[in-house]
Amino acid sequence: MKEKKIRKTWKGILCLVIIVMMLCGSTMVFAETGELTTQCIDANAFISDPWGTVGNAISNGISNGVNALRYGDLYRRYGDFSITLQMGNGSEVIGPNTIVSWIRVSDNGNEYYDDGKLNEYASNLAAKYNSTETKNTFMTSYGYEISIPSTTYSWVLNQQATANAIRNALYAHQTQTIYPVWAQTAGNASTYVEISLTNQRLFLYKDGQQIMATDVVTGNTALGRGTPAGYYTIKSKSRNTVLRGEGYASPVSYWMPFNGGIGLHDATWRGSFGGTIYQYDGSHGCVNMPLDKARIAYENVSVGTPVILYW
Repeated sequence: MKEKKIRKTWKGILCLVIIVMMLCGSTMVFAETGELTTQCIDANAFISDPWGTVGNAISNGISNGVNALRYGDLYRRYGDFSITLQMGNGSEVIGPNTIVSWIRVSDNGNEYYDDGKLNEYASNLAAKYNSTETKNTFMTSYGYEISIPSTTYSWVLNQQATANAIRNALYAHQTQTIYPVWAQTAGNASTYVEISLTNQRLFLYKDGQQIMATDVVTGNTALGRGTPAGYYTIKSKSRNTVLRGEGYASPVSYWMPFNGGIGLHDATWRGSFGGTIYQYDGSHGCVNMPLDKARIAYENVSVGTPVILYW
């Protein structure tokens, strides 16, 4: 008997919610304060399964301490769009129930999206999509694979930037597809720089095609300045720079650092490249290139382009 009474009360609340939703709809406007403001407009109710989708949404709202009538009204006004997050070959859909569950109401009655919920969602994405492999493989231009540790060759989500992208999409209030922001990618890009330290040879690939190859001179191994192998990315690009260090000041036309003070650059003071020069007359750690080859590299790489060095 008690159970029937509770069920009757519950149905009465839901019916009232549906009536409210049918009488009034609202549009969402992103205020400069970051809050949502609403304006009542005439609209037809689009809900066809009030005891299912809306019922679940309202139940969720009640469990979060939101008044059932207010939550049903939020769903009617803000539950009419979704956001698809394209995660490489997969995707994540942020549907109406989730969107409405992220709305909070301030003391003055204004509505806004909960930053804590957005950050939590981005954190869960990172836990799901960040690389966890202990190693990855890379096929060299010489036809054999090398292993690269996942610490430098993995997918790492920029959680704050991704949360911001989701927030912007929410305030746009329209169904759309957006992309996450990665702090680091797994190096499977089709544009990259490959350097064989053993062969003193650099290869430049763009869109999967080799567009340049050249002999280079890397760090002087006899003096303990050998260029370290590993996976890196281009950190910046600059023209007509003077590289300075202990006992030297070298002007270069093209400078592309990828590992602290180590980078790619032209070396017009050299008369030859390649072979075993690096063993006795190598650089301080940088990758020395002929001027014309450094120009080609500079014109075709960008910040974030992978640089892979191996023996």
